[in-house]
Amino acid sequence: MEDGDVLKDVYANSYSDEAIDIPEDNEVSRMRNIPRTIYIDWGKKKKYGIQYSFNPNEILNAFRKLNEVDTEPIEIKFKLFQNKYPQCEISKRGIIIPLKELYPHLPTKYVD
Repeated sequence: MEDGDVLKDVYANSYSDEAIDIPEDNEVSRMRNIPRTIYIDWGKKKKYGIQYSFNPNEILNAFRKLNEVDTEPIEIKFKLFQNKYPQCEISKRGIIIPLKELYPHLPTKYVD
């Protein structure tokens, strides 16, 4: 996120169609399912949002590769920008795998 922006809402849908709610005050959340789509809203004076859809083969292969390392949790990180495409990576123990968005689009700017 850019300077001054705060996280407003984060939730996801898994490939098993399970809704995964992630509390705003919890930057680290535990998910038991592989996410299909993650929704993120953020901002301060202006609010922005993204819907980040993963390529099923790409994210499954990334999880498989990282699961070979050890039992440490896998992290999914996003870099969010107001006027650029979001970036996502999945990592574990120093192994970082960038994940492309299935349907790339710029963040939505919400009307106040």
